[in-house]
Amino acid sequence: MARTADPHRRDDILTAARATFLDRGYLQTRIADIAQRAGVAAGTIYLYFESKEAIVLALTERHFAGLARVTLPALQRGDPAQAIAEAVHAALAYTADERDLLRLIRLDQGLSTMAAPRAARDAYHRTLADQLADWIARGVLPPYQPLVLAELLSALIERAAETCLLYERGDLAIYEATLIQLLGGMLLGGRAPAT
Repeated sequence: MARTADPHRRDDILTAARATFLDRGYLQTRIADIAQRAGVAAGTIYLYFESKEAIVLALTERHFAGLARVTLPALQRGDPAQAIAEAVHAALAYTADERDLLRLIRLDQGLSTMAAPRAARDAYHRTLADQLADWIARGVLPPYQPLVLAELLSALIERAAETCLLYERGDLAIYEATLIQLLGGMLLGGRAPAT
């Protein structure tokens, strides 16, 4: 009889993998190490993930799903300047709480063996693009290409988080304020968020 995958076990494996990558680093982590921490047999891991690279992909996808969960509601606010400020703040705060995943996100981008689409990241960009397209249609924003703009905005936020949280070369509050000011200038003609 075929075994069915237990979604809770998958989550347990991802939690164990994240902790093991944090402790040992990606290169030093073996599937057996993840299995031991998850309390399962090494072969069980392969019921859920085909490789260590697939685990990294799943962790980064989880990160982008969480990022969407905390940032996209802020964009529904009535005032675009305030919505942008709240979304930037939410994104950077969430990433600060999830800072250990920044290295895995960079690793995921460099793993050439994984050609699979990044569903959560793509969904985040498409949803952000939909909001931007609405603002463009209402004349709030200049006529940018929404998906390209969404990807560029996401990259700016990601880079600010990396600089401050991964490389520890800046103050996150200063980067946040500067990013909000920059976006207000570029997108909204210098309109500052309401305080």
